[in-house]
Amino acid sequence: MRTLPRCLCERTAAHDRIPHNLYVALAYLVFFQFKLLPFDLKNKIATAVIGLLFVCGILIAVNFLHPMTMDVRVFSYVIQIAPRVPQAGRVVEVPVEPNVPVKKDAVLFQIDKRPYEYEVARLTAALNEAEQTVPQLKAALEGAKGNVERAESQRELAKSTYDRYTELKKASAGAVSDQQLEEYRRNIDAADQSLRIARSAADQANIAIDIGSQKTDETKAELSKAKLDLEETTVKAPTEGFVTNLTLKPGFIVRPGEAVMSFVSNPEGIVIATFPQEYLGNIAPGNEAEVCLDMYPGKTLHGKVESIIWASGQGQGAPTGLLPTLTHPEAAARYPVRILLSDADRQSHELPAGAGGAAAIYTDHAPSMQIIRRVVLRWYTWLNFIKFSM
Repeated sequence: MRTLPRCLCERTAAHDRIPHNLYVALAYLVFFQFKLLPFDLKNKIATAVIGLLFVCGILIAVNFLHPMTMDVRVFSYVIQIAPRVPQAGRVVEVPVEPNVPVKKDAVLFQIDKRPYEYEVARLTAALNEAEQTVPQLKAALEGAKGNVERAESQRELAKSTYDRYTELKKASAGAVSDQQLEEYRRNIDAADQSLRIARSAADQANIAIDIGSQKTDETKAELSKAKLDLEETTVKAPTEGFVTNLTLKPGFIVRPGEAVMSFVSNPEGIVIATFPQEYLGNIAPGNEAEVCLDMYPGKTLHGKVESIIWASGQGQGAPTGLLPTLTHPEAAARYPVRILLSDADRQSHELPAGAGGAAAIYTDHAPSMQIIRRVVLRWYTWLNFIKFSM
């Protein structure tokens, strides 16, 4: 933690007196050294007014070039923890304690996993059966293909025999009787019938293999989902952080999608400071920033501007089909600026969500005027020592 060193305080006071000393020296030269103007009442009043305007001009320039705000909040992500199991289940263990830091993937609570283990066992057996059936179906298909080949050979043989005896009858009228020729033709019809039956059996074997493969794939998918459901019975921390407002106890029935605890992730060092819109023109990402949280009186945290959120709820328009209604003008919108604190300050300070304070941003314009803003900001944080508790 860094406080304002003595040497910095001395430099701050010296720089703060520079404009004042220059003005006093200028007045001395005009009225006393060179006596360019008489030091009468009129000139005394004019000198005081001009001096006041000079100081006000410096303060206005500081406000625009190195703006400060007292609307600062530390933000953390709050994750609603809800079970992702497909059906309601009974909580059997809650090993986490409220407001105690936990690591990522630490067990938050355990749902009774037995129904899901039974489902995984059932689908595993079904998958084994389906995988054993597919080779049997492939063997049956190979047998059907063999029957088709034999039927085709028999049909070709019957056709060849019929054609040969037909030619023989044409060559010699008495060599082959009509009854024999008809018998050979019936052999062709029988062979055709056998071939159709064999081909039908082969088609059915192919269909059976497709159905078996599809069933195997479906069983694999169901088994994968069942294993995922089994894993989801153990609810783990999504990141480093802590559980707050813990009311979950063993024996409670939790339902899918219903939040049962709030998990606050460790802060990423993001501070949101809102500024009036007239100051945004000089702020840019990368500008140096200082933050003074009320919970750390007398201490200044350092960081830089990460980004500017160029939007506000007052500028959001939704299509309604209605004409706009004129109302009383609202207060001008303030725009959030994201400030990323340094690694050293994040590691050495607790940053609870919602902590407030003040912040100043030092732009690249008029660096010599930064010292005035630094003094004002440190004045703010030192005054936190004398705040009265309510």
